[in-house]
Amino acid sequence: MGKFGLSAFFAISILVPAAASAHSYGPPPGVTAAPGDSAKACTACHATYPLNSGAGSVNITLPSGSVYIPGVKQRIMVRVADPNQKRWGFQLTARLDSNPQTGQAGDFTPVDNWTQVICPDYGPQPCASGPYFIEHTSAGTRNGTTGGATFQFDWTPPSTNAGTVTLYAAGNAANGDGSFNGDYIYTTS
Repeated sequence: MGKFGLSAFFAISILVPAAASAHSYGPPPGVTAAPGDSAKACTACHATYPLNSGAGSVNITLPSGSVYIPGVKQRIMVRVADPNQKRWGFQLTARLDSNPQTGQAGDFTPVDNWTQVICPDYGPQPCASGPYFIEHTSAGTRNGTTGGATFQFDWTPPSTNAGTVTLYAAGNAANGDGSFNGDYIYTTS
């Protein structure tokens, strides 16, 4: 069994309605605050409040806790919550601790229309190079839903024991006004 350092650095980002500048369709690649990604996570755009300064939270739930079995698919759930917000988003990446900047750890598979996989160059899977990301879709933001939202997807770890894997994520608890203003970004590890 491999060790799964659930250092799920989860910078939760809730995105605003489909305004030209707000990414309700999903953020650009690399906003999880993982090594090699933007250290500001989603606050690079959603900059009204400092990172992790709101009343909300983000949680990652794995069925096997902090271990994985190489090559065995498992369902991951990510919950972004904030009592005062009403639109939700996230981005997550899995990295090998032995190469946290570019070491992709396993594969992501969406299980509904609320998540999608993107490559660093916005190209289709499998990605030509670098780590890739799973994030919300426009439908997944569930505009008007108060309190929080849960996203789920499958993760298949590397087929051989690759050692410790860390999940990094960014989540956005948005106010749903269609702009980058007034949204809270949360992280966890």
